[in-house]
Amino acid sequence: MHLRELAVLTSVVFAAAIASTVAFLYQERRFAMFRWLSGRRVLLVRHGNTGKAASDAARQITDRGTRQCAAFRGTYAVDLSAVGHVFCSPVARTVTTARLLHDAEATLVDDLYFGNIITDEHREVDRAIGYAPVADYLTKHAALYAAPAKRMAASLDAAGSQLRSSATNSGDVLVVGHAIYLSLLTLEVIKALNGSTLSSKAAAAGEKVVLEANLAEVEGFLISADGVRYLRNSVEEEGSASLSGGAAKRNDDFVVSS
Repeated sequence: MHLRELAVLTSVVFAAAIASTVAFLYQERRFAMFRWLSGRRVLLVRHGNTGKAASDAARQITDRGTRQCAAFRGTYAVDLSAVGHVFCSPVARTVTTARLLHDAEATLVDDLYFGNIITDEHREVDRAIGYAPVADYLTKHAALYAAPAKRMAASLDAAGSQLRSSATNSGDVLVVGHAIYLSLLTLEVIKALNGSTLSSKAAAAGEKVVLEANLAEVEGFLISADGVRYLRNSVEEEGSASLSGGAAKRNDDFVVSS
């Protein structure tokens, strides 16, 4: 074999080895995320109905939101009874929803609040599309929403990883978040659990469920070894969100102009 041919062959083998190593490390990193969810079921639920406020973070749960939480807690009492750990974004409406859904004290995760992690570009798209299935966002703006999705996932993973060293680390997990951002987070959890908790077939079916769902108030997803299930709310007969003056089309409809 000539030296030139040997050099080419060596280069090809080296490149293949690098590619294989990168693929292995990617798989290890993917499976490393959310390892603390092994053996647990995960409920991801959107917050309840709110009134208007001067800022998005100041919005408070309404009586209707309280009824939504009561209905959800009644319908999914068995699922919620197995929850041992609750996580939510740090704003009033998610904290209150978490408290109304479960008696456990919630761990606040700053980056689960979209207001802490999005840019003006996200806000423009959010206003243009409004409340809609997350597929509507990802069809044209997948690259834009990749960063907040991964940031939410990393922050939740960091918060949940502390359960390993906790004396009371048993029980399923409840996460309370916000509209399409909760759907984005759910997709990240499904991706991380693909091949462990979820089979490839169950993960693919679960992604379809999440992508097509127009997530309504106090509705969400249950991820388990059986797959991904959409959790509907019997109170939610008026659409994805409502105001005293009619249905809300987007998040900004709840913010009072100064």
